[in-house]
Order: sequence, then structure tokens, then C-alpha cells
Amino acid sequence: MQLPNPLPPRFEAALTVSVCAVIAHPILMGGRQQVDAGPLQARADVDRAAGTLRILDFPTVSDRVATMIGKVSASVEIQGQPTGSFEDASGHVSVGTDLTIAPKSMLARDSEVTMVLSSDASVETPEVSATGDPLNDGDATLRLVGDGRFRSGTLLGGTFTLVLDCVVDSVEEPG
Repeated sequence: MQLPNPLPPRFEAALTVSVCAVIAHPILMGGRQQVDAGPLQARADVDRAAGTLRILDFPTVSDRVATMIGKVSASVEIQGQPTGSFEDASGHVSVGTDLTIAPKSMLARDSEVTMVLSSDASVETPEVSATGDPLNDGDATLRLVGDGRFRSGTLLGGTFTLVLDCVVDSVEEPG
């Protein structure tokens, strides 16, 4: 899709998102696990005048992760509707997020991590090397990257690296 030019002053974007996440913690087999998901459907509200972006809807990502106690089903969920910045002139996006990793095991507790996902950031792990990319008018793409350290739960002290590759499917002015 080609983005409208000019973009509306405020719009809701429907997005197709591919996720690459790397969890690093000694409880995981090999100390690290990569989770890939997509295509997923998400929505964001962008207010160009205020310079803000708010994630309206992002699906829960579920997968099975190999741990020292065997394979455990777990889900990754963004908490609430995080709000961040949208830089109109450059297309740069930055949004702080709180994520919960919820294992489906009586032996494990939910783990929480806070990170900033940004089109200005870079991440580097043995599994993934990625640099963010601002919203591109030509092909309506955006790459957000970030990482953080778990602050609670079974994964306390471990790290979480996240890469979101987004394609804008449609742009609509609110109601």
C-alpha cells in the first residue's frame, strides 16, 4: 500500500505484523529460545499534530518453549494500550511497552518486562540482528525493535529482545 499524501491529521492504521522474539534465561534449554509469529493483525491510533501513537489492539502471541522441565506453552501479551511518540517529519516511532510472559505450568510464574520499541534502536543477539526503520511512505513499512530485562517471575534477570516488522494495510480517519 502507498500511504496517503498527506496523511490525515489523525488516523487509525490497520497493520499486519510479524514478530521475532528472543528470550534468554538459564531455565531455557540452551539458555535461549526464539519465538516467531505472524502474520498478525494489529491497530494503532496516530495523532500527527500531538506527535503520539497509541497501540489500540495487539494479539497475544502463544508458543511452546523448551525449558529444563520440558516444553511449556507460554503466551506473550502487551499490557494495556501503550502510548508513544510519532515524529511526523521522519516517520520515527517510539513506544514504551509492558509485556507479560505467562507460562501454562504450575511450576512457573508470570514474568514481566518493560521495554521501549523504537524505529531508532538496534538489537543484537546470536539469533537476531536488527535495526529499526521509520514509517516509510513508499511501501508503508515500519520496523520497531527493543529489549529489556525481566523484573519479575520465573524469568527474573533474563532478557527479552523483540523485533516487530509492520506493514500498514489501511489508514482511516476516526469516526
